[in-house]
Amino acid sequence: MTDELTADGILTDDGNVTLLDYVDLHGQPVHVGPDRVIFRDEHGHELSDWSAALGADRDGLSATMHKLAREVYQPDEPGDPWSRADPVVFDADTFRRDNFEAIAMLLRRGCSPAEAFDLFATTDQRWTQTDWGEWRGVSQQNVSGNVSDGRDALGEN
Repeated sequence: MTDELTADGILTDDGNVTLLDYVDLHGQPVHVGPDRVIFRDEHGHELSDWSAALGADRDGLSATMHKLAREVYQPDEPGDPWSRADPVVFDADTFRRDNFEAIAMLLRRGCSPAEAFDLFATTDQRWTQTDWGEWRGVSQQNVSGNVSDGRDALGEN
């Protein structure tokens, strides 16, 4: 394991770690930016595991995560945004690498760029077609068509 704490959060070279693993544990990330991906750690387990993996003090790692999260994200909640959950902040490069490889595979298998992105977002990342369409600025029908055409290109329909 070559995990390290960078200026933008935890960077991991573990090829088995993907954004989907963290979505399963914590739901959708609360923030995805160019440098950082932030999840809520409602029960504190993730930070405990990471402090052990990094050989870092748990309280010190928690303070660092809070600082990194507050620099880029303030939830629309009254009071301290992280009073009920620690943020777990990952260097966005960890997830970009995994996402790029998955999308590249869809492109190599015959999907158009729009089909690959829509298929990846609505299957691997578990966005609803409606939410993904809103985020992309297109209709749910547009996303649905791309997903269907992408599945055709992959021989799945």
